[in-house]
Amino acid sequence: MYINKESLIFCMALVLLWMMYMINRAVIGFEPISDEVFYLNTNIENEYKRIYFLHLVQFFEGHAAMLAITVMNVVVLIISFFILVKINLRNSVATFFQLVYFCAIAAYVFRDALILFMFVSITYLVFRQNYLYRFKFLDLFTFKFLTILVFLILLLDFRGQYVVFIIVSFGVTKLLIRFSNRQLLVISFGFMGLFYYFINVFLNSFFIYGISVSNFLEKRVERHEGDLTPISLSVSLIKHFFAPLPTSLFERGLYTDSIYSSMDDLYRMFYKGFIYIAVAYILVNTKTLLKVLIKWRAEMFFLTTFSLLNATMYTLFSFGGGHERTKVFSVFFIVFAFSAIMKLKKDESKYP
Repeated sequence: MYINKESLIFCMALVLLWMMYMINRAVIGFEPISDEVFYLNTNIENEYKRIYFLHLVQFFEGHAAMLAITVMNVVVLIISFFILVKINLRNSVATFFQLVYFCAIAAYVFRDALILFMFVSITYLVFRQNYLYRFKFLDLFTFKFLTILVFLILLLDFRGQYVVFIIVSFGVTKLLIRFSNRQLLVISFGFMGLFYYFINVFLNSFFIYGISVSNFLEKRVERHEGDLTPISLSVSLIKHFFAPLPTSLFERGLYTDSIYSSMDDLYRMFYKGFIYIAVAYILVNTKTLLKVLIKWRAEMFFLTTFSLLNATMYTLFSFGGGHERTKVFSVFFIVFAFSAIMKLKKDESKYP
């Protein structure tokens, strides 16, 4: 009996992902921890954000709530895996490692699993319908676009900035695919100039948390003992993607007294190790990457713009530090590029 190798790998990756989630949940237990305590006990009437999410979480009470969250996490994670495999050009192995750390954070922060599901669903529909290449007025009234709209409205409640990032990524992609590489270089310098002008002229006219952006950034600088220089921000951006080292996570996981922290570091080590391997593989295959940028130009622009917007925001917020659950949304373009290179090299070996 013939068994398709790709389907077998997909099934194995899916089962292993489910097992890793259940093992993590079984080890850390079913008692509410971290954000779950807040989500389950907060008074919704006093909240002005995450209203839909809080209603969903508080639909169940007591131990039933943790059981319900566990079941919903498993379902959401599995569906997200199905969708993300398609986005990653059917690379089940890369998708598995991309979602390994979600097995840890989904066990105690249900909101991130739902955010992942909504983002990959929107991205898949945008890619599948070729909206990046062609988008007509009549598309506004189709069922698939209305589905995207519903996800965007829900995402606005869960992590509102991602709605802005998706819209900006879509607009930037639509703009950039119209130009040649030489024209893109000129446009890039133009955007850098506008950004510099915005930072130095209009910054104080925008407000976050009741204070100006500049004052907000100054407070973040004081908290993290950094500085707002180009070199410092560049180093922080690199740290956002690559810190901490997998070896540091391994060592920290061995010597911690908390089983929760140990499991978190273990899953994070596997995920981070894959990101290092993926980046190294991309750098070794830069010639093939150029072909990828031609064949999947719009997809790369969209995912890269979204990832860099997320990385930039959290770099300014925590200067390369912060929880890994905010960083996992910055690597979509890396995993896609890794998967696209593998697919292209495989296709070229079949049809030289």
